[in-house]
Amino acid sequence: MEQEAPPAKKAKPSHPQDDASEEELAVRNKHVHECYVVPSPVYACATLTSLELDACHLRVPGKLTGLRAVRSLVLLRVVATDVGLRRVVSRCRAVERLVLDDCHRVRNVVIRGSSLKQLEIHSYRPLCVALKKAPHLESAKLSLGYGVAEVSWSIYNNSDSEIESKRGSLQLYEFEAQERREQRKTDEATNMVTFLSGLNCAKELYLYLPYEYAKDFFDDRRASTDVPDFWEKNMGAAECVQNHLSTVTFYLNSECFQGRSYIDLSKLLLMRARAVERLSIKYRRLEDQDRYSAELESVQSELPLWPRASPGALVEIRAVDRLPSWY
Repeated sequence: MEQEAPPAKKAKPSHPQDDASEEELAVRNKHVHECYVVPSPVYACATLTSLELDACHLRVPGKLTGLRAVRSLVLLRVVATDVGLRRVVSRCRAVERLVLDDCHRVRNVVIRGSSLKQLEIHSYRPLCVALKKAPHLESAKLSLGYGVAEVSWSIYNNSDSEIESKRGSLQLYEFEAQERREQRKTDEATNMVTFLSGLNCAKELYLYLPYEYAKDFFDDRRASTDVPDFWEKNMGAAECVQNHLSTVTFYLNSECFQGRSYIDLSKLLLMRARAVERLSIKYRRLEDQDRYSAELESVQSELPLWPRASPGALVEIRAVDRLPSWY
């Protein structure tokens, strides 16, 4: 069942028994600047196998009695606290596919999914993603998009108390300044190590990391330690990297070749991943691509020289007209 969510002030929640027989529910809210509060009966529905929420506010009740049968969970532009999101995801014990796309207010994502097979996370803000229990994970996609705060952020990135205290103030909408402050506080390298170390038995890894991510990571680490040494020390022994990853794909824009963090991470994965069959670096063609031709040629010349744990691994770098729609 697909429903268009009305504005929150007009919401008329149904009774739990009205939703008892639903197996698929998609709530898509066109009023993106007025998040719709998810009615409490949704959290009590025991028969749902597919749940998609768009531009909704997760106010999770103290007692969760439903959601155990959900196999596909898609949360798009939802507002949730770290604790609220963790409780919902953990409650969906049968979930096989989990998509978290542009979730507001969330900073630390903790995932426990004994049945989880496919994970997709897309964020315009820094995230720390920790997979604590996902033994059947097959594919993981992580996409971060920085530098577009003016078009991707909303007031819901702030807490409810901040919204009330700043309502009517321009300070509430200074998204670019907020983004810069947040990035300065974020340890991107540690976040990446946390994410990769929890992939368990995943065979496919897809990463889209923008230029701003690579630049911040490289600049932060250059002053304190050597980047390759950091990767080696903190992530080289990860079980997934060592024994399970077979396909690794980086998606990036041409300007990312100005930094070395992508190259350092790619080389480490290749050196440690014994089961890897293909490592691809795919970059989107830009109108001013010639500006980065020297850096690109340098990376291309290095590829045949990279040491690899899997002698038959294919390593490639190639241009694509557009990046995949999943980010």
